[in-house]
Amino acid sequence: MKRFVMICMTFLLMGSVCVWAQSEDDNGRRWAIDGQLGGNMIRNAASTDALVPQYRMGSTSNSGLITKLHMEYYLPKAPFSLKVGYEHEELHFLKGDGSCDLNQLMLGGRWYPAPAQWKVSPYVGVDVLYAFGADRGPFEMTSSMSWSANGLTENTYSYAVEGVAKAPRFSLGPVVGADIYLFSSVALQLEYSYRLGVDAPYRAHYTEGGSGRTTDYHGQMHRHALTVGLKLTFPFLWTCDDGYGLLNGLLDIL
Repeated sequence: MKRFVMICMTFLLMGSVCVWAQSEDDNGRRWAIDGQLGGNMIRNAASTDALVPQYRMGSTSNSGLITKLHMEYYLPKAPFSLKVGYEHEELHFLKGDGSCDLNQLMLGGRWYPAPAQWKVSPYVGVDVLYAFGADRGPFEMTSSMSWSANGLTENTYSYAVEGVAKAPRFSLGPVVGADIYLFSSVALQLEYSYRLGVDAPYRAHYTEGGSGRTTDYHGQMHRHALTVGLKLTFPFLWTCDDGYGLLNGLLDIL
């Protein structure tokens, strides 16, 4: 019974919307909104002698979370668009010993070389990001850990870090991606970018507890970013082919 009701409702929706879609004057996509979720990765810091620390107490990763919300405007009669939006990005460096959060305004552009009717629409572009209130100054921390060997011997390890980090107030870089249209106005979006942090170096001096050994690290907050999301284009269209595709999907699930 549930399956029958679902099929009937789907057919009613298809019928009403198909009539509407065929009566609209379709002049192509004019604008879009998209939301994306993914992560970034900062290259490991360079050092001349990476002896300290022997054990990391925090995360051993230089990766962080990215969330994006954008609006896109398609230029008339041209395969180009302009984008603006908000992005939140977590930056972790020194394998988790240093971190900061960026709230960023994003401005960018896209070029779509493929015909508009293709179901897969690849693009290339460039993004410029401005971070509000990016931290830029000294930092320090201490870490320690202890463990037992065979339940008898107590072992301890500790280190201290002093350094200076400049979170990127500006970032920019190339973008490549693809919109995979599931329906006429709904697309799955895959995107990769390499973000150059402008004037965003960091340096850190590590001192090992007990032995007094030291190691210096330095790097830049350039990072790879990979995200996936959903994109809606407007004017929003729903065709009979979309309805049949949705129906087939529901039947497969049921």
